Amino acid sequence: MLSEWAIKPGTSRPDPNAMRDFSVLTMNARAFPGTAPLVAKTGDRVRIRFGNLSAMDHHPIHLHGHYFKIVATDGGQIPTSAQVPETTVLVPTGATRDIELLADAPGDWSMHCHMTHHVMNQMGHDVPNMVGMDPKGLKSKINSVVPGYMTMGDNGMGAVAEMRMAVPDNSIPMLGGDGPFGTITMGGMFTILKVRDDLSSYDDPGWYQAPQGTVATLATRSDITRDGIQIK
Repeated sequence: MLSEWAIKPGTSRPDPNAMRDFSVLTMNARAFPGTAPLVAKTGDRVRIRFGNLSAMDHHPIHLHGHYFKIVATDGGQIPTSAQVPETTVLVPTGATRDIELLADAPGDWSMHCHMTHHVMNQMGHDVPNMVGMDPKGLKSKINSVVPGYMTMGDNGMGAVAEMRMAVPDNSIPMLGGDGPFGTITMGGMFTILKVRDDLSSYDDPGWYQAPQGTVATLATRSDITRDGIQIK
């Protein structure tokens, strides 16, 4: 179930009359990193039904690592001849969409809304845009007036995840969860499809253990020259 909520930081109830500034985006009423992963065994045929309970927004849900077919809407089944391969399904407000996929790629695969600000929490329209601005020295100047001030960042929202800023009581961070290679710079309407060769149950199996030699590493000088690339 896909939902969006207007919840002011520190409060306990959403504003049911809000028509903009939805600050918390959820899947099954949970925001990442609190969302439950979807677990499948390699070779399983998986059907997922998305229902959009949002008041105003559609949600293009995107899945990494697999393709799927949209097999049904809230109006009924889609004929096989009309099903096409996709990696993103647009779920309109007040509607459902069913997808089917073959879980044939072991690993941990992101599934999230492809509207960028829907994978973040505590969003609003009243914060100045710092992208591209050089904030050097700004933090120390503002701290003299507002102690504890932290600059948002000038190269996107990813840096916010690693700030680990304190938040008001009964609030959640903007984005960021712990992953196997560091901070996952996502929040809100985001979860993970976990596909495994061997499963004893469909409980969360933890992070995928990649086979030896399949994880990218920083190339050394000898690696580069071995591949015939000249280094100046």
